Amino acid sequence: MKALAFALFLSPVASAQPPHPAAQDLTVRLFDTDRVTSLTVTPLHPGATWKRCPTCARQPIPASLPIQREQLKTTIELTGDLRLDTDTSRRATAAGIWRIDPEPDGLRVRITLPSERYVASVLSGEASPDEPPASLRALAITVRSFALDRAAHNQELCDSTRCQAMRLGSISQAVNEAVLDTAGETLWLDNTRVPAYFTQSSGGTTEDAATVWGGPPKPWLRSHPDPYSDRLPSTWHAELTPDELTQALSAQGFHLHAMPRTLTILRRDSSGRASQLEVQTSANERLTLPAATLRFAINRSLGWGKLRSDLYAVQPGPAGKILFEGRGYGHGVGLSQSGARVMASEGRDDRAILHFYFPGTEVRIDSNDQGWQRHEDPAWTLIAPTLDLSTLQTITAAWTRAQTLFPPPPGHPTPHPALRLFPSTDLYRGVTNEPGWTLGATRGDRIFLQPKSVVARSGNSYTNLLLHELLHVLVEHEATPSTPLWLREGLPEALASPQPHPQSTNARATIEESLRTPANLLEAEKAHKEATALVQHMIHLYGFETVRSWLSRGVPADAARASNSATTASTTSPSATSRR
Repeated sequence: MKALAFALFLSPVASAQPPHPAAQDLTVRLFDTDRVTSLTVTPLHPGATWKRCPTCARQPIPASLPIQREQLKTTIELTGDLRLDTDTSRRATAAGIWRIDPEPDGLRVRITLPSERYVASVLSGEASPDEPPASLRALAITVRSFALDRAAHNQELCDSTRCQAMRLGSISQAVNEAVLDTAGETLWLDNTRVPAYFTQSSGGTTEDAATVWGGPPKPWLRSHPDPYSDRLPSTWHAELTPDELTQALSAQGFHLHAMPRTLTILRRDSSGRASQLEVQTSANERLTLPAATLRFAINRSLGWGKLRSDLYAVQPGPAGKILFEGRGYGHGVGLSQSGARVMASEGRDDRAILHFYFPGTEVRIDSNDQGWQRHEDPAWTLIAPTLDLSTLQTITAAWTRAQTLFPPPPGHPTPHPALRLFPSTDLYRGVTNEPGWTLGATRGDRIFLQPKSVVARSGNSYTNLLLHELLHVLVEHEATPSTPLWLREGLPEALASPQPHPQSTNARATIEESLRTPANLLEAEKAHKEATALVQHMIHLYGFETVRSWLSRGVPADAARASNSATTASTTSPSATSRR
C-alpha cells in the first residue's frame, strides 16, 4: 500500500473533515548532527517520484539517484518509500514526502510523515528492545504530546536528542502495539493539551522544566522525588583535562587567557543539580556560566555522553584533572525511562506511570473524551473514544449475521474480532496507512473503522460496513498467505450483497494486480466489483462450500482457467475497499 501514501491528502472522504488535533503530518530534519554533502536515494517500491525543482514536473525516481551538494541549486522533492544513504554512513528508510535543500555547508534533509509513524520511529530510537508494554505505552504518549505541541520544538522536529532521537526503518511488533494502543492519545491539563518530556534517568529526583528552559512554571513538570529511578543504577564518572575544558569552552565562544585550575559549583537548584559554575584559571581569571552551558559545550566537543547530567559533584584530580561524580542521564525533566521501567515491572499501567511523572494531567485523544475505552463482549471487543449502546447493538447484530452467512467450521474456534472505531479520518489513515477513501480495513482479527459520521457522508450504511468487515475476519481466519486476493476480497462482498452482476472482460491476473496496488479510488472500486462478480461466478459453477475450501486448499487449475474466461462487474460501495 506504500504507493498510495500520497493520495491520502486528496481523497474526498478525508477532505470532508477538518484536520484533527490528535493526528498531524509532521516534518522532521534528518541527520541533524551530521554534515551531509552527498547522499544516494533508492526507491523501495514502485511509484516513487521526484521533482528536480519546485516548478518542475514529477518523474519516476531511477533505481539509484545520487545527490551532490555542489550540484544542487534549489530544493528537490521526493515522494514514496525510499532509502537514503549519506556520506556520513547514516541511513534512513521511510515512506513520506522528502525535501532536500542546499545549505552553505551541506544538505538539509527533511521528511514529512504522519504523526503516528513519527511516534513509532522515536520509540524505535529511544526505547530498550525489551521495554515492558506499560512503560512503552507511557513513552508513546509522552513522545506524541511533545511532537504535536509545535511550540515545544519551535515548529521543527529533528532526529537527534536535541529533539527526540528517532530511527527510521523497520518497526518491531512491540512498538507497533504500543503506538496502536495509544493512537492519538496525549496529555491534557484541564481542557488544554500540554507538551511532555522524557529523560533516560532522573537520578532519583526529576527536574523542573522552568529551571532548564526558563519561562513560566509548568505545574505538570515540577521537580519531585523519584524513588523508582533510584532502584536502577545511574551513577557515572567523568574526567576532564584542563586542555579539554579550554577547547570545549572556546568552541562555544568562551576564551580563557590561562589554563583552568579549578571548577566550582556556585549554586544548585531545588532538585540538587548544579545550576551555576565558576572556572578559575592559573592567572586567577574567573568565568561564571550556567551548568547546562558547560554540559552542552563539553558533550558537543568530547562526545554526547561525557557529562551525563547536571546532577554531580566536582573535585580536583591528579595532574590538574577535574573529576565529576554524577547520577542520572539527561536533563531530568518529565518521565524518567528507568523509573517508568521499574513501575511497569511492579505492575503499574501506563496511566499510573504518567500520573506519577506528570501530576495533574489526564490522557485523552480530544478535550471531550477519556482516551481509548474498551468494551469486552464475550464474542468481540470494541475500542473507541466513546461507547454508546446503539453501536454495541449494531455490532452484535452484524456479527450474528456474518456467522449466519459464513458459519465457522464445526469444532474450530470462532474468531474474536477487535474493532477500533477512530474519531477522525486523519488518525485512521495515520495508524493504518490506508487511503482516506477506504472506510474500513481488516487485518486478521482486527478491524479498523472510520468515524460513523464519515461513513454516513459517504452514503454507505454503517451496518453494511460492519457486516462486510466482520465477514472478512471469518474469511481471513481460513485463508492462507497464498490465497488470491480476488477470493479474499470478493467472497465477503458476494455474501453481503448477493445480487447478480453483468459481465466484464478483465482477466483474473489483472483484477489481482488492481486489488494489490490500485492507482486511485476508481480503480480500487472497479477491482473490488470485479472480484465480487468473479467469486459469484465461481460459486455458481462449483457451489459455495467448494469455493470456500479454496481459501485454505488453493484454487484448482481448472477453476483458475475458468476464472480467467469469465469475470463480471457490479456497483459495490467504497466500504468494500479494505486491505489485508
